[in-house]
Amino acid sequence: MRLRDLTPNERAAVEERRQAVREELARIDAPWKPTPEQVDAAPFLDDFEVRHDGLFGLCWGHPWQGNVFLTTTPIVHSGEGWALSENTLFILGGARPAAEERLDKVLSGRRGRGRPIVDFNAPVPEADADEAFKP
Repeated sequence: MRLRDLTPNERAAVEERRQAVREELARIDAPWKPTPEQVDAAPFLDDFEVRHDGLFGLCWGHPWQGNVFLTTTPIVHSGEGWALSENTLFILGGARPAAEERLDKVLSGRRGRGRPIVDFNAPVPEADADEAFKP
C-alpha cells in the first residue's frame, strides 16, 4: 500500500527535524557518525513502534522501498530524532501511541483528529410531512 504524499507543511516539519538531527550529530564525539549527506538522504519514519529489535512505521523517502509501511532491520544506534538500522539512517517523527491509548480513543467514539463519530448535539432537521416518504 502506497502512502499519501506529505503536505508542504509536513515536508517543512521533516526538514526542521532533519536540521535538529544534524545539530545533535555534530555534538557527538564518536569514531563513526552519519555524514551530513547521509542525513540529507535519510528516509522519514513516523508513527513508529518498536518491534523485536527494529522499528515499524510509516516511511517516506526510503531509497529502495519508497513511501510505504516499513519494518526496519535491527537498530544499531539511536538518538533524539534519529535511528540507525543495520543499513539505513532514519529521521524519526512521532512514536505510535500505546495500544491502550488507541483502544481508548476507539471506545470513546473518537476517530481521526479527535472528531466524534456521531455528533449527538447536532440539531435534528424536522421532516416535512409531504417529504417524509417518497417512493
